[in-house]
Amino acid sequence: PVDYYSRPALRSLELQQLCKDLESELAVSLTIQMQPEVLCSAIVKLQSPGVSVEVCEGSIALNQSDVVVNFTDSNLSVCKDLEEIMRETVAVDDEEYIKPNESQPAGKAVFMFTNNGTRMVVHAVMPRWVDGDSGERDSIISALTDSLRLAADVAGATSVSLPFLSCTDNNLPADYLAEACFIAVESFCKRPSGLRKIRFILPVDMAEKFRDEFTTGLFQKWMVVKDSFEGRSPSPDDTSGSVNPIWLWKDDDGKYYPYQANENKTLNQESAVNSSCNIKIGRFTYIIDFTGMIQMNTSTRKRRVLKKVTNDHVWLFKNSQSNWERFSPQDSLKIEIMYITGTPKILIIAGQVYTFDFQNFTRLNTGIYCKSDIKRIHVSSVEASGSKDNEHRTGESKILIRGSSSNIKTAKEKLQQCMKSLNVIKCIDIEQKLNALFEKHTRQIQKECRVEISPWQSGFADLSDSKVKYSIMGYKACIQEAITAIFQILTSYSTSVVQSFPKPVEWEPQSDPVELKDVTEGSSEWNKILTRIRETIPHVNLVSVKRIQNEHLWEKYCQHKERMGRKGPESITEKELFHGSSSNPPEDIYKSEEGFDMRFSRSGMWGQGNYFADSAQYSHSYAYSEGSTMRLLRHHYGSSVRQMFLVKVLTGDSYPSPSDKTLRMPPYKPSASLEKVRYDTVNGVARGSKVYITYSNDKAYPLYLISFT
Repeated sequence: PVDYYSRPALRSLELQQLCKDLESELAVSLTIQMQPEVLCSAIVKLQSPGVSVEVCEGSIALNQSDVVVNFTDSNLSVCKDLEEIMRETVAVDDEEYIKPNESQPAGKAVFMFTNNGTRMVVHAVMPRWVDGDSGERDSIISALTDSLRLAADVAGATSVSLPFLSCTDNNLPADYLAEACFIAVESFCKRPSGLRKIRFILPVDMAEKFRDEFTTGLFQKWMVVKDSFEGRSPSPDDTSGSVNPIWLWKDDDGKYYPYQANENKTLNQESAVNSSCNIKIGRFTYIIDFTGMIQMNTSTRKRRVLKKVTNDHVWLFKNSQSNWERFSPQDSLKIEIMYITGTPKILIIAGQVYTFDFQNFTRLNTGIYCKSDIKRIHVSSVEASGSKDNEHRTGESKILIRGSSSNIKTAKEKLQQCMKSLNVIKCIDIEQKLNALFEKHTRQIQKECRVEISPWQSGFADLSDSKVKYSIMGYKACIQEAITAIFQILTSYSTSVVQSFPKPVEWEPQSDPVELKDVTEGSSEWNKILTRIRETIPHVNLVSVKRIQNEHLWEKYCQHKERMGRKGPESITEKELFHGSSSNPPEDIYKSEEGFDMRFSRSGMWGQGNYFADSAQYSHSYAYSEGSTMRLLRHHYGSSVRQMFLVKVLTGDSYPSPSDKTLRMPPYKPSASLEKVRYDTVNGVARGSKVYITYSNDKAYPLYLISFT
C-alpha cells in the first residue's frame, strides 16, 4: 500500500494550495506540521564545550526543546505554527498577560510563564522592513540575543528553537534575516552559558531558500557537519534512547551492512570526541570521516557511505486489543536495522519467532501463524500516536484541522482525494554504460523515495542506443528526490571508479563532488599563497584561504592536459595565476560544470576569453566584493575585504601579442607543413602585469578562493 501521507507528499505545492482553498471554502484552519529534520549543523566553539547550531526543515510546534521563540510584532501576536503550543501555556488573548507587555519596541524580547516548569515561549519583537539601513539589522540582533539570554539565564534552558516565519508581514528579506541571526548567535556564544543547542526551524515552503543563505554564510566558518541528500544528520549531543547507536556501511549493491560489535563500539567512542579516526578491519585500514559520513580504504582509496542508526525512530505493533504498543528499545533498534538494510527479516522476541514484511508493514508469529500490523514513527511522535478526530495523521507528521465536525470530515475527504491524485510521470535518460548500475539501485530508490520506476513506454521508436529511457511516477516532490538520489549514485560511481587522474596531494577526503576545505593559517600551503600575493601587494592580510576540491572540474582539466600533451611537451606548461571574478559570485565558477566560462566574459584587450594575471595587484582590481557572503565578511573584517582566485592554468605554447580586441582564438603557428596548429593561449602586458588569455574553458582549474584585506 502507498503511504499517501509520507513526508515528501506534504511538500507538494498542490497540497499546500488545496489547504488554502479548503480554509476559504469550509471556514476551517489547516496547518501542515512536519517533524523537523536537520539540513545542516555546526559547532560554535567560542566557549567550551561549544554550542550546536542546527538548521532544520519542519514545524516548530513539533520540535522538542526547552524554549521556543516566537518572532512577533509589537503586540506580541502569535504565528500560526505556534498556536498549539500557546494554548498549552496561556490563552493568546489573555488580557492579564497582554496588557503588561503590549506595544513592545522592536529589538526587545519578553517571555511567558513556563508550562508546568518544563517549557517557555519567548517573544522576539521583530522590526518592519524599510530599506535595510534604518536599524532593522540592529533590532533583529538585539531581539534574538535577548531571547537567547532569557532562555539560558532565566529559564535555565539547554536547548532553544527559533522560527523563520514571523506572525506579521514585516517583509524581511531572507538573506538579510539570515545574516542578522548568524551575527546574533555568534555574539551570544562568546559568553559562557548553559545553552547547548540552538535550532533554526524553517517552514517547509521556505526551507531550500533559507538553507542556501546559511550554508554559504558563517556555517563555512563554523565547520559544517553535514548537508546531503542522505537524510537527517546526527546532532553532536544526540543522546536519544538508551541503546547504543549501530553503524552501517553501504556496499556496491546499494544495501547497508552493520559493522562487527567491537568495530561498532570503537566507532561510537571515536565519534563522540573526534571528527575522524582510523580503524583496522581485517588486513585493511580505513579512514572514517564522521563529518562527511564516509569510509575510505587507505590502500585502494575506495569510499563508502556510512549511516548511523539511533533510536530516532521507534517501532510499534498492534496488540490483541487493537491498541498500538511499543517494541522494547533493543528490539526496535534491531527492526530499524532490518528495515534499512533489507537483511534477514526474522527476529526472536520473548521466545517467539517473528517474520517482518516491510512492504505491507506487518509481522507474523510463525509459531501460531498470527499476523499483526506494525508501524514506524519518529520518537517525538510516540506521545501523539493515538490519533484524534481532528488530526489527519501522516506517520511522522500531521495536518492539523480546526473547525466544525462536519467541515473537518469534508476537509479530510478532500485531502485524501488530493493526495491520491498527485501522481505525475517524469522521463529520464540513463547512459547505456551506466544502465546496469542504475538498475542495481532501482529498488532501493523506489523504496526510499516512494516512486515507481519502469522502462519508458512510448509509441515512437528511439533510434539512439546510447541512452535508455525510464519513467518515474509519483508525487512531484518525491520524483525530485528520486532524481537527486539517482544523480548522487551515478556521480559517486563515475568519480570513484571511472576517474583515472590522481588528485592533488593537498586534497583531503570528501563526501561530496564539490567541497571547500579551509587551509590552516601558518601552514606551508597558507604561507606559499601569502608570499605569492605579497610580491605585488606587500601589505595584504589574508582573512581565509579555501581549497577548492571539485572532482568534476579537476577531471576535465586533467583530460584536457593529457590531450594537449599529445601536441608536444611545450603544450603542457602550467602556471599558477590570479583571477578576479568582478561582479560574478565565485561559487558560480567553482561549483559549476564549466568552471571559468568565457561565454560570460566581456571582450577585453585580447578579445573575449578568460583572463588570468601573473600579478595579484592586477587581479585585485577585479576582485569580488558583493553578495550576502561578502556582507558577512565585511561585518567582521571591514569594508575592504575582497575575494579572488589562485588558478592553475595550462598556458602551454603561448603567443605574445599586442592588444587585439578581435581575437576569438589563438592564432595559427607558422609551419611549413599543410597541418594548421594553433597556439594554446595568448599573452600580453596590461598595467605592468603579464596577462594570459585562454579561449577554452578546460584550460584552467580554480585552486583556491582567497579572502583578503
